[in-house]
Amino acid sequence: MIPRKALDLIILSILDQNQQGLTGYALVKKFKDYFPISNISPGTLYPKLRKLNESAFISENSKMYTITDKGKKRLTEKSPDIIHDSIEFLPNLFKTLIKPLPFLKQLDFPEFWHISDYGFLDDVLSSDEFCSFSNISQSIENLERMKVRLEREKENLTKRFKKQMENIDKQIELIGLKTKECENEKKNWTKIKIEEE
Repeated sequence: MIPRKALDLIILSILDQNQQGLTGYALVKKFKDYFPISNISPGTLYPKLRKLNESAFISENSKMYTITDKGKKRLTEKSPDIIHDSIEFLPNLFKTLIKPLPFLKQLDFPEFWHISDYGFLDDVLSSDEFCSFSNISQSIENLERMKVRLEREKENLTKRFKKQMENIDKQIELIGLKTKECENEKKNWTKIKIEEE
């Protein structure tokens, strides 16, 4: 489900990424590409497009929609609020919904692990009841399954963070080069002497 207050900005963002413009049908298709589980339909989209057009955030010409300068400004100004709200809200939503699930069911949601500090494992592993199931063989099997999942997650995190670190190093290097370029440009500036009469 896409939050209602984010829908306008998502439309503007998709149009901003498709400067040549999109038909309403193509926009619905893009939505489904970006958000496969979304419930967006033409019946939801077209009233939004009409309102965005009336507010001059987009323009419509021969059934092709394009973003306007006013729409780009709105996207730049309002997106940080939505991003901030989502960053704060989504991890708490996941943690709240996943907590009541049996631990082995929680293992089926590796996406959750990416936003977790793994503290939820402490409660499970420190429980006296964990190894006192009627079937101790099942407990051992479950522990082995947890270990395999954690080792896999550790490997995935290592790869992901290595790639992120490489990207950060690359950006730092580019910033250094751009800074030198700006400093060299600044040296070439000529100061114009203003003489008072």
